[in-house]
Amino acid sequence: MNQNKDWFETYKKIDAGIVFLGNNKACKVVEMFDGMDKVLQEVRYILKLKRNLISLGTLDVGGYGYKSDQGNLKVY
Repeated sequence: MNQNKDWFETYKKIDAGIVFLGNNKACKVVEMFDGMDKVLQEVRYILKLKRNLISLGTLDVGGYGYKSDQGNLKVY
């Protein structure tokens, strides 16, 4: 999930439910994007999201590897 609309090459409007934020408020998922480098697929645009969220389980199921070190996440 990402709050920066301009980071994506394409998007389509969808009705994909809701996401609960840290303050327990619900935000509707209104758009879906695909990253231009094909690193992450089906990324959701959440207007009031304060931080980007990446599901490690989704990366694993998609065949991606990942490594975290000193606050950085590398996906390969």
